[in-house]
Amino acid sequence: LAISAHVGKWPDCDRLIEEAYAAFGRVDILVNNAGMSPRAPSHEVSEALFDSVVNLNFKGPFRLASQIGKRMCDAHEWEGACEGRLTPPDYGFPASGGSASIGQMRAAHNARHGSAKRWSYGPEYRSGVCATGSSKNGGCGGGEWGNCGSNTYPTGNFPGCKSALGVYDINGNAAEHMNLPTNAGEMASRGSTVLGHTEMKGSWFVWDKIRAHEDWCRWRAPYWHGSRVMSSDSHANYHLSFRCCKSVGR
Repeated sequence: LAISAHVGKWPDCDRLIEEAYAAFGRVDILVNNAGMSPRAPSHEVSEALFDSVVNLNFKGPFRLASQIGKRMCDAHEWEGACEGRLTPPDYGFPASGGSASIGQMRAAHNARHGSAKRWSYGPEYRSGVCATGSSKNGGCGGGEWGNCGSNTYPTGNFPGCKSALGVYDINGNAAEHMNLPTNAGEMASRGSTVLGHTEMKGSWFVWDKIRAHEDWCRWRAPYWHGSRVMSSDSHANYHLSFRCCKSVGR
């Protein structure tokens, strides 16, 4: 699909996004490859030229990443980023329409994938690879934010903790909340601004000592923190380090 757009202009970026979703139904990977680097001495650069470079090299990629990123919020997308293999959605929505039972969806999904467990870094759980034993202060005994804060580290501090798709820190560092749709109309990847229920993913910095639950890539949790994603009292955890699922309608 070829789309003509000036990615230094936000209306063009937004149109590009909508046309891509209309044509394919989803976006798996965003590559910001448009850019410019004029050959001119710095003292001869005009304000207009400077603005053109910033618009194309920074302003446009920022808009594309923020607007596409907030749609990459469904549980199956996190699972694919973790396992290093993107697959079609597999929520088991009722063929007759309506919404599925979260408990039934979870049980069927975990039974289907449980025999082939994988973590972002390989087929077995390993200590010391990710930030699963990385408490930053002595007063932090678990996951309580009052004594621990976020306790997160910048990307790359644990170089072995990345998936085959190059996604860092998806195990350890910080657990994240994704969107678990109960019908197709709640899928962020298909443009929903309603969304489904929160689905906890990953693990955090005490995991080598406290294994609160499973954390392999395609495991789906019980109904923990199970409010609607867009609820006013829903958790607002950040996904993949750059934005919150609740921003999808904004």
